[in-house]
Parts: sequence; C-alpha cells; structure tokens
Amino acid sequence: MITAADTGHLIVYVTDDPIDDAALTSVMDFISGDPVIIDASRTLGCFELAKTIARQTPERSIVISNLLEAFYDTSILTREAAQILGRVKSLLESLAGDGAQIVVVCRRHSEDLGTRSHFMASLCASADRVYFRRST
Repeated sequence: MITAADTGHLIVYVTDDPIDDAALTSVMDFISGDPVIIDASRTLGCFELAKTIARQTPERSIVISNLLEAFYDTSILTREAAQILGRVKSLLESLAGDGAQIVVVCRRHSEDLGTRSHFMASLCASADRVYFRRST
C-alpha cells in the first residue's frame, strides 16, 4: 500500500471504468486526513472548475474526480479548454508545491476525442505519479 508523504504531491489515477464511490475509496490510501472532494462533473464547466480549484488551500488534501470531463465539452472551443486546463494544472502544481496532497481521478475514454485526446497525456505529464487501473 502506498501512503501519503509529509510533503505535497499530485497523483493522477486513471481508470477504464466510470468513477464511482468504489474508485474514490481506492484512492484514499494515497492521501492523509479528511480530504476536500471535488466532483468536476457537478461543476458548471471548466471555467467554474478552475475557480473552485483556485479557492483551495494547501492545508487540506484534495481529491478531484472527473476532472477532464469538463474539458471534453464541445460547446467550448478546444483552444479555450486547453488554456483553462493549463491554468488548472498550474494551480494544482502550485498547491502540491505548497504541501497539498492531491489525487485527480480520471476516466480513460475509448471513443475518439479528436483534438482533445491529448488532454489526458498533458495532465499525466504534470503529475508526480500516475496510476492506471484496468477494468475488472
């Protein structure tokens, strides 16, 4: 079992399955304390998600589920979505650098996402660690 370190970190946990309570429970071993849980699928879009993340402080652990779903919304221009994702990654890196323990849980899509297909790789590249969970 992996346990949380005393320093901040950004972990991306990628699953083939839809994100549910079982998936969230499985990532709790990566962090310590009672985390703030942000379900990005319940935000009003990537703009609102970025604002929600900007309001977080490094004193609490943070779990974000479905982060990339807001960025796959085709009603937002790909360029805008990519720019906002860049800001979100910067915010997450800054929080982790200040000591926050962050786990981002994302679902891998099998369908073609077009020019947005690189968003997962971009998020994973900014993480300290990445874990992939296959369907069971």
